[in-house]
Amino acid sequence: MRQINENLTSEVTEAYGNNVGLHDVAHLAPNVKIFTLTDREYHYLLQDSQGHAIAGNLSPLPPVAGFRWIEDPGADSGHSQRLYGLGIKLVDGGYYFVAHDTTSIDTLRNSILETALIGSAAFLLCGLGGGVFMGALVRRRLIVIGQTLQDIKKGDLTARLPVASGRDELDDLCEMFNDVLKQNELLIEKIRQVSNNIAHDMRTPLTRLRHRLQRVVSGPQDDVQSETQLAIGDLDVSLEIFSSLLQLAEIEAICDPRTFSYVDLSDEVEGSKNL
Repeated sequence: MRQINENLTSEVTEAYGNNVGLHDVAHLAPNVKIFTLTDREYHYLLQDSQGHAIAGNLSPLPPVAGFRWIEDPGADSGHSQRLYGLGIKLVDGGYYFVAHDTTSIDTLRNSILETALIGSAAFLLCGLGGGVFMGALVRRRLIVIGQTLQDIKKGDLTARLPVASGRDELDDLCEMFNDVLKQNELLIEKIRQVSNNIAHDMRTPLTRLRHRLQRVVSGPQDDVQSETQLAIGDLDVSLEIFSSLLQLAEIEAICDPRTFSYVDLSDEVEGSKNL
């Protein structure tokens, strides 16, 4: 628009010709008539103080100075035409107006607006489509994760959360959760192993204790004291096994390595030899 304003200003001053100080209808009329016949790019209007058109190809207008938009009925083309021009009030009360056809500008503006609207609509559709697609993918993964958690809840300690190859934040979370599941599985396996060891170690002394008590009940009374002493010995062995298992459990429960201390086993070995 700045370039159009400069062109309109130049076109208005060109009509003055050599009569720079005589800005009235009489002096401008000859030049405006020539411009109207020779220049098809601009539209002209020169009207007197009464509002009658003296020269040009535009209909009379209210004498408003400055740049403005107008609607020209367009007698030749048969349809209204939007024009942008510059008006000058003359010293004798007349009015001179030069207008530029803005059809190309309007067309360009409409094209830019249409392109912007189409681009915005396409961007919005792509954004919504991408959002729906990503939402569907995340929802599908959450369903799989939920099913895996249900399997773990039912007792399947070998189940693991799926980790995709994309390595996004959800994959990192699933991998950390899988590490926790793996650690829990190892701990539960250790508990099962301890239970098996307890059952194995306690079977022998308890079996012997039962046999001794059975002999006390069914045997002669003279053997009661000796069998009772042996039974007490079997019970002491069982209690020592329980005490050892409890000590092992306490050691395994210590998770902070800073609480550990170094022990010189050579001294312990030498001490056991002396015993």
